[in-house]
Amino acid sequence: MKRLFALAALLMLAACQSPSGQMNAKIISGQTGTLETADGYSIAYSYLAAPGSRGVILLHMLGGSKEDYADFAQQLHTAGFAVIAIDFRGHGDSSGAINTFKDEDYRKFTLDVKAAKQFLKEQGIHYVGIVGASIGANTALNYAVTDPDVRTLVLISPGEDYHGVKTAESAKRYTERILFVAAKDDDYSALSAQRLAKLAYKQSLQLYPSGGHGTRLFAKTDLNRIARDWLVQYVR
Repeated sequence: MKRLFALAALLMLAACQSPSGQMNAKIISGQTGTLETADGYSIAYSYLAAPGSRGVILLHMLGGSKEDYADFAQQLHTAGFAVIAIDFRGHGDSSGAINTFKDEDYRKFTLDVKAAKQFLKEQGIHYVGIVGASIGANTALNYAVTDPDVRTLVLISPGEDYHGVKTAESAKRYTERILFVAAKDDDYSALSAQRLAKLAYKQSLQLYPSGGHGTRLFAKTDLNRIARDWLVQYVR
């Protein structure tokens, strides 16, 4: 059973890699730049400013980039949120070589999120939601337990363990609301989402019949609406 579970995880992780040479058709308009992490990485970001004190951080999946959220970022901005999407270290326009990363390097993705949160704070944003996909979902959960300003999470295709980024203990510790999202045709994430939801204090579980892994769900389901409405309700 353990071998089958591990194989499913490996297959899923391979599937979430962006195809070689694939270009994103859309980009997030707005302010762009780089942020410096506590351990010296340069993290690329796109930022959509908005009045008020509510913001959302968008975290992509393994092999993805901030541009995976181009449409959703605009919808959140229209709903009144300031929005920052980042490229994790080793991805997109950020520094780092992902082909050299070990488990401890993936766990340091939380430092990238911390840099994004500090940027929002400097813009006067005090109430934050985080949307993460795949390893970005795991990272969002692990960061959120360290920051009381994170009022809610949307975790798309989370896993119990992606490259050593584990989530069970954080699911038990985080006391705000979590929306877990997965598709049943994405076996490992669907099973992980259900198991993690049972550990969480306040949660809702959205299981789609199909749609695949991570941010691919935006194009194949009503996740744009579901996630936007969730954030509107709980980021306050």
